[in-house]
Amino acid sequence: MLTILHRLVKMSLAFRRTFALLGTGLFLLCMQASGQTSPAAANSPANAILGSIVGKVIPFTRDSERYRVSGWNKTEGDYAWSDGNSARLALPITADAGPLTVKMTLRGLVQPPTLPSQPVEVYANNQKIADWLVADRKAFIAGIPAELAKSGGKILNLELRIPKAASPQSLGMNDDGRILGVCVYSLEVVGATAK
Repeated sequence: MLTILHRLVKMSLAFRRTFALLGTGLFLLCMQASGQTSPAAANSPANAILGSIVGKVIPFTRDSERYRVSGWNKTEGDYAWSDGNSARLALPITADAGPLTVKMTLRGLVQPPTLPSQPVEVYANNQKIADWLVADRKAFIAGIPAELAKSGGKILNLELRIPKAASPQSLGMNDDGRILGVCVYSLEVVGATAK
């Protein structure tokens, strides 16, 4: 009985350390997104746990919620809608990532002829990198120069600005009063060496 109790105590301590590091990692993401992170914090063990997302496809299921900073509705199956006129992501990358390419599969809240597409301004580390017109579901791509990717340290801050986000209710589509702009299915950040 004592051996079992001893093992349970060890497991409890291990879980506490893991959750403390994950909590610190989320705190760092928020701090870096607001530009308040110190270089020492960026190199902390919690940041290492998150790992770089470069080269990985991130489906917008619940697994993507850890990267969402603000402006997102709850996950709905295999996608998530933006909430309001701005949606932000904090994506862990390596400090020496080099030039990157962002690929997102999106669909816009549209109601032709009133709203045939959603204009989306894409920002990386507070600098505009693309303008997209989003209607039907398709992949969109934007390049990020190496200097811009490096300016965020180990975090790539992406923002989608959606000036014509609207509620389906205001467009006469249904009773949904949420302010929606784009529906995101997946995200991928690839480096210059990826094909």
